[in-house]
Amino acid sequence: MKLITSLALIAPMIIALSARSQTNLQFTAIRANDEGAIHLEWVSQSNHTYQIQCADTLIDTNTSLTPWQMLYDNYPSQGTNTFWLDTGNYLRVPAIIHPSQSPMRFYRLVDKGSDDLVGDEPIVSISSPTNGSTIAGLLTVSVDASSDQGVVYPKLYVDGQEMWPSSDGTNYSLNTCEWPNGPHILFATVSATTAPDGPQSSYGLIGYGVSSFVTVNFSNLVTRISFSQPFFDPAQGKTQQVSAVFAANSDWTLHIADAYSNVVRTVTGSGDSMQSAWDGTDDNSNAIPNGVYYYYISAQTNGLPPNLNTNIPSVNTNGPPSPMLSMDVTELYAIPSNGFGGPVPLVLYPPGFDTNELNVFEASTSEVQAALALDLTAEKTMDSGVTPDASGAPSAQDSPAAPTRPQVAPVKGTVGKIGVGWQMYNANGTNPVYAAVLPDGSPIPGQYIQMEGHSGTTPQAFQSFRHADLTAINFLTEMRRGAWNLDVLKDNDNLKLSDLQGSGNPFNNDDIALLILHGVYGTTFDDTTGHPFKGIYFPIASGGSAQYLRMSDMSLGGPSPTNGLKWMAIMGCTSLYQQNWNSMKSQGVRPYNGNMHMILGATTDMADEPLIGQYWADDMLGSPTQAPVKIRDAWFDAANRAYKWGVDHGMSQYYINPTTLAVAADANCSEDLLQTNSAPTGSGGWTYYISQTAYPPQ
Repeated sequence: MKLITSLALIAPMIIALSARSQTNLQFTAIRANDEGAIHLEWVSQSNHTYQIQCADTLIDTNTSLTPWQMLYDNYPSQGTNTFWLDTGNYLRVPAIIHPSQSPMRFYRLVDKGSDDLVGDEPIVSISSPTNGSTIAGLLTVSVDASSDQGVVYPKLYVDGQEMWPSSDGTNYSLNTCEWPNGPHILFATVSATTAPDGPQSSYGLIGYGVSSFVTVNFSNLVTRISFSQPFFDPAQGKTQQVSAVFAANSDWTLHIADAYSNVVRTVTGSGDSMQSAWDGTDDNSNAIPNGVYYYYISAQTNGLPPNLNTNIPSVNTNGPPSPMLSMDVTELYAIPSNGFGGPVPLVLYPPGFDTNELNVFEASTSEVQAALALDLTAEKTMDSGVTPDASGAPSAQDSPAAPTRPQVAPVKGTVGKIGVGWQMYNANGTNPVYAAVLPDGSPIPGQYIQMEGHSGTTPQAFQSFRHADLTAINFLTEMRRGAWNLDVLKDNDNLKLSDLQGSGNPFNNDDIALLILHGVYGTTFDDTTGHPFKGIYFPIASGGSAQYLRMSDMSLGGPSPTNGLKWMAIMGCTSLYQQNWNSMKSQGVRPYNGNMHMILGATTDMADEPLIGQYWADDMLGSPTQAPVKIRDAWFDAANRAYKWGVDHGMSQYYINPTTLAVAADANCSEDLLQTNSAPTGSGGWTYYISQTAYPPQ
């Protein structure tokens, strides 16, 4: 073990572990960037994937163990040397905060071994921008991915930080003003599967690809836009401090606008930096609705000299900038020899980077700040909102909407709470998990329920999933960007039978929830209620074995028609199998209470495509250019679009034909939207049931 003190006064403990008993797994570099994020590099092997774990203390006083948390998973190797950037993980419960907010962070690296498709990995590249481009303002990065193995799922990274998902899987929009001026490294990764997650007999192989690095130079008058809160909620006493740095002393204006471009707050000032705290009210100090809000900063140089003592703000920090950031230290800087892009510390370039095109020099912080103020980059190959002066250097700029960069989401407060739960069934590796046989509840001893015609005395096999976690993360990522708060996250062994049984389950505290599980239906009667019915069942794994959750043991719904769970989607085979759903209802067996609005699922087997989660959220939330879609219609449309994506990538042979999704609801709630919905009748009768074919896609 090795203790290293970073530039941001964080002391990370570096511990390298291997899942495959390798001896060469080691970190080669660790450093904090000027935002307090931690850049990690390690010796890697081609075609392997890695899991990065972290802890903020070495010893948990309750267990005397190091409380390791999964920080990032399934990160593909970049060859013999791999790097990644820790900016926290706000898609966990509790969130893993940005390292600039943590006094200590320790890291552990796990090599998960080679992927399944060595020699036939998917291919991914960045077609735009080109290497060496200098860019101002808004940048669209175009990612091209392909595979002869099946459907592909690309991701984009800037300096090792993953960006928000693309709405079309190809184009990613970045506001370059949210990064410091100078060189930045773009690359994309892609995963491809030979078969989707689906019925218990399927098992997909996965391969990963990484694009070549594309080095670009960001050059803006408005730069380093950052935020003190990753998710801003005034109801919790928070204020959102918006910060920016200007490449020259400027007169600036901050506009805060809602999702429909209505400006609600305006602030002005001057200087070579700005810091403005927003309490969530409008210009007249009136409260405004919770929802999505964007920040626009415009600046125009005023000819005044720079203030060399300005502290550069840090991203995602509630306190003042790190003392290290305001010290006038001398170090090595690099600037592209073509003159495009400002100077940055040489240590920001990863090992092995070709430095032949760089001019390296030694300078102090104040000297570099002065140089940036007096000698701004003249050429702009991708200009957005930049006005040059007579010399060709930018003298004015209207920044695009911010934030577009994780981990910050453009939201104020919360409009509702979400819960997600899933299992991967992978404790036995590529071998299935077996679910214990289930007694049928009859007075006759030794009687067991037959699952889909299988012998009731033989445990049934359920194959591991490969992408259930990605489906859930895609869903909750989009929902959080739409001002929905992640309240419950239960994955793998953290999702227990008790979490879904009875009215006290944690999901009943949320407004909307998504479960991703295997599902089966009974072909013999279940007599546990004294009223025989044919039921629906979900295997809940614990380690290498599983027990069935009876759907009849659920009691979904909040404590009132407007408070708590209204909508639950269960992405699993036959999760709303119509014959058994009707059988349960006919015997008064209801997996919901009178406050539940709607359950969404499938009446046939279904394949879990990760894009279903993303598309479902996108449709329900709507946008300035698309009206929100009814919850039921969004469910059908999301699957239809995701399966069409799969068909276009050669996956048709793996889908169940036909795949039919279903929605059951209180009759009053069948037209529900997230934004407006009706109270249920409370009778519990639930006469509404509708199904729609999602594959073959329309």
